[in-house]
Amino acid sequence: MSDAVQLQADIGSLSLHGLGAFSTILTALSADDVVPMAMIQLERLGALFHISGKFAAKVPDMLTRVKSHPLGRLAATVGWRKGDSASLLAKSAGGQAIALLSTVLHSLLGSYQIGDVLFGLSHQILPADSAICSPSQLAKASKLIAQKLSALGFGNFLAEQIVRVFDTYRSLNMDMPPDLLDGLTVDASVALLKATSEALQEEDKLVRTSGTSGIGNILGLILFLFPHDTTVTVDDTIIQEEAGILCLFISAGPNVGVTWSASFRHEGRPYGSGFMKLLPSSLEYVNIKRLPDHVFRLVSGVEYPNPSSRLIASAGSTIYYALLPTLELPLETKLSFELLDGNLEFNHRYHPNLHDIFPFSLIRPKAKKSITQDQVPFEPSNMGAPSKLFSTIRETSWDLEFRLSARYDNTNVDVSLRNCILSSCFLKRTVACLHPVSSTFTPTVDDNIVLTSIASPCAEEERAISIVMTNRDRTAQLLCCDDRDVVDDKIKSRGKKLLMQNCCLSCAVTQAKQGGFEMIIVS
Repeated sequence: MSDAVQLQADIGSLSLHGLGAFSTILTALSADDVVPMAMIQLERLGALFHISGKFAAKVPDMLTRVKSHPLGRLAATVGWRKGDSASLLAKSAGGQAIALLSTVLHSLLGSYQIGDVLFGLSHQILPADSAICSPSQLAKASKLIAQKLSALGFGNFLAEQIVRVFDTYRSLNMDMPPDLLDGLTVDASVALLKATSEALQEEDKLVRTSGTSGIGNILGLILFLFPHDTTVTVDDTIIQEEAGILCLFISAGPNVGVTWSASFRHEGRPYGSGFMKLLPSSLEYVNIKRLPDHVFRLVSGVEYPNPSSRLIASAGSTIYYALLPTLELPLETKLSFELLDGNLEFNHRYHPNLHDIFPFSLIRPKAKKSITQDQVPFEPSNMGAPSKLFSTIRETSWDLEFRLSARYDNTNVDVSLRNCILSSCFLKRTVACLHPVSSTFTPTVDDNIVLTSIASPCAEEERAISIVMTNRDRTAQLLCCDDRDVVDDKIKSRGKKLLMQNCCLSCAVTQAKQGGFEMIIVS
């Protein structure tokens, strides 16, 4: 008789207290706001797809990778948390398959279509007692998985396949059909995946689809997941030949459906914007300073921070203003961003955005007089810089809120960091002079100079030139950039600003008068 003791549990009568035995997994799922049964359903769905190829081999490592890049003063990080929900899928073939499929679906379909496709597919190929989650629950779970695999670069892969088709048509002296990247409908996606699953599991079945409308997207999907089982023909020219379980015929003729047990007829119509899905918006305004550890990919779903709202945007890769970690005025005037692999993480949870809590209309008062009466002569100093900086992040139901305050002369000054960043783009630099930058300056009555601080950078007197004393404090210089005012019930800039660089105060004042500048920021 064996002395082994087998642990048995009646899970039917399991109480909330008994769920403590699964605390590690439940903690990971709860942190990612994922329904446990949605992950289980997705894993069972993935078990019906046998993926292959170079991307499939990378999935386990990609799902379990862990990294953390701190964001300096923000007390937040960018990266991937150890033991997150996506990593749980790396241990099974089904989990790996659904992870790769989710990555493709989130690149090809609209956000509201993903859950519908997974929901419809589950009800067609899974047992009824396994298809219990709602479309929204499936969409939320698959989104996190897709974000972690977005670094595989499906957009680049899809572009490469379209180029292959284009080159084939060019060699045939034919024009490439213009509708290859028409979007797939929910019903067409479900039908394709259902037929593909059956063909991969049953030896006597295969899938064929022909035509041009949207078949470029189908080509990318099939070759990304099942390259070892796919044959591709472009107008009778074979560009890939494998086992032939999945056959794609790209032809300029009308779509043709083949009738047999696992056939698929694509009747998709235009939806989406074709190649524009592969490109992020507003590239002309962006200077990418840091690339991810892997080769830079155009990651689907990542948007650049909206100048009117966000400081950080995150969806698999995270993009943010480059000066955020240091909160210092950059040496260059161009607005720069950094791009990192990973999600924005705070309090051990992923978040999609971080935005400035202060409204766009936050206005600082004007300076009625100089911060020192003993101003003749004076030299560059930091008497207008804050003694302390306070930055806090608050977690909300939707994203993260950022608040920045500066302490000056025993007073807390609320600062709209977003406004400071945007205004810093319009700073002009002084022309270098030959005088020592620390030279003293003795203003005349006609100069009308007012020495100011970060609390009130701009002088109240209309024709005065304010000199903000922030010598050698790049954080204080950044905080001075926001000089908005209310004019005729509208928020407008108070005037042109000049950053004193490699120049003495006397020459800076002269340049300010000649250029019509109302503020000089001492650096």
